Amino acid sequence: EADTYRLTTIEADWEYLGQLYAEIKISNIEIITSYVNPYLFSYTKEELKIVFELLEYIEKNKSVSSVGMLFDKDADIVQYQKSHSKTVEETDYQILSNINIEAHTIRVIHEVFKAAMTNRINLDIFAPKLLIIAIGHDIGKIENSKIMMESTQQEEEIRKKLFTTHSHEHMSTIILGTMFPEYVSIALVNNVIISHHSVLKDDHKNSSSNEAELKKVLYQADKSARADEIKEYTIELKNKNTET
Repeated sequence: EADTYRLTTIEADWEYLGQLYAEIKISNIEIITSYVNPYLFSYTKEELKIVFELLEYIEKNKSVSSVGMLFDKDADIVQYQKSHSKTVEETDYQILSNINIEAHTIRVIHEVFKAAMTNRINLDIFAPKLLIIAIGHDIGKIENSKIMMESTQQEEEIRKKLFTTHSHEHMSTIILGTMFPEYVSIALVNNVIISHHSVLKDDHKNSSSNEAELKKVLYQADKSARADEIKEYTIELKNKNTET
């Protein structure tokens, strides 16, 4: 009887996934086949819809740069503005600014799941949260965010002030919290995202063990993605110089 119920539930999940494909147009199907399909039984319908809506939103705004530009003390500016490879003239910030938010987000998604496996995170439980975290971690870099689209002049001024006085990770939590206020795990998602540039060794003292592990995974994934992006640029530049 339990097996029959589970089979019926799984069939319903696949049917709902098909509905989302029809309703929400996304091009990064690989993300769904790699990180949703194998763990479909772990996703609630709400989480499936959040994943599709976030992927769609990232794709629609893929022209946005992958680095924070609006807040002058943003972690990206602080971390990469003065960082410089010996083999290229550009700073790391200049290199990374040429990478769009969609490309960086997709890379981070892959790195998050790789890091989760390395750190023995139970993906049968945490795959949905990890995917939402990975897709949404930099959404605060998209200034024309859903939370304040059709706004009055006064609201527009408030919106601009928010983006110019808060780090992108803080803005990501504001946007996600506004887009999905009823999501049962929104606090966990936002707690992980807000610290993805500043995970401390003693962070476990202020976080649950699961939350601390997810923070470590996102931190490692984002750092690894950035290192690969810079490395690929330097190799590409070296190859161009060799050809000429």
